[in-house]
Amino acid sequence: MAEVIKKRDVAVDFVKVIATLLVLNSHMGICYGKYASLATGGGIGDALFFFVSGFTLFMGRKMDFVNWYKRRMGRIFPTVIAMGFVACLFFEADISFLEVMTASKYWFLQCILVCYLLLYPVIRYEWNLYLCIGSSIAIMLGAFFLFDFKGQLFYGVNNIFRWIVYLSVMLIGGAIYVNASKIQYRWWTIPLTIGCVLAWYCCAYIGKGNALQLLSYIPLIGICVGTYQCGKSPFIERLFERKISGNILFIIGNLCLESYLIQKYIFTDALNGLFPLNILLIMVAVLMSAYLLHILSGIISQIFDSKPFDKKALLLYK
Repeated sequence: MAEVIKKRDVAVDFVKVIATLLVLNSHMGICYGKYASLATGGGIGDALFFFVSGFTLFMGRKMDFVNWYKRRMGRIFPTVIAMGFVACLFFEADISFLEVMTASKYWFLQCILVCYLLLYPVIRYEWNLYLCIGSSIAIMLGAFFLFDFKGQLFYGVNNIFRWIVYLSVMLIGGAIYVNASKIQYRWWTIPLTIGCVLAWYCCAYIGKGNALQLLSYIPLIGICVGTYQCGKSPFIERLFERKISGNILFIIGNLCLESYLIQKYIFTDALNGLFPLNILLIMVAVLMSAYLLHILSGIISQIFDSKPFDKKALLLYK
């Protein structure tokens, strides 16, 4: 169905980095204080994460459903379990085992686990990807009027509608994988992507609380594809090829889940007097905590694996 990408696609890692930082920033309202409106970008960050998840999902091997789904769960639940231990032991959180295993406090995880179920037959039996994308968008448009968004944008309202949106984004990520060898960086890629970001915010502003917010979906897809295309620029490729910058970026990009889970325990307004330096300090603290969480979850995962310990995987060394 797709041409095999022989070497690591740096553009995927770049999209992961941007997704991680945007999702992190969007939850930092308490750290921004009176400038809380700058804690934004969550809708875009989530879309980038689901986009790249769809991309990498189509890269995987085809196999029977049980083992295929088991592999996906094996990448998520060791981190969730590790976070449960950390939250209870170090942050005195009141979390039950059932809450941990059902990820009841994390819509993000529940959504992607359901999307995996829906995408398996598309990948396994090579359904027409463009027909699936069109169908998901049609369902999204039809379902919009069935939900109450309480005057808010659907990106930030906790209902299943945004699950439909991000399912379609995952499918588009799969389509980009299929055509990855044809996508190249062009001089106009960066200004066009920035234009899509501005268009997304304009659509979000005029569409808040009404059906016009659906228009934001168009620039959102442009942002996803444009960010991937930016990742193919010579400058970004050189950054990832260098030992220090490459490993730092690789680590950040692979901490999206961990930083999402642990960030709320790290955020504080105690450093707001240092604004804007506090934003950088807290971001670094979250990412360092997420890195330690990754190591712990990797240890948990590898303990129950018959293979020898993989230090590079534990330390996220590229």
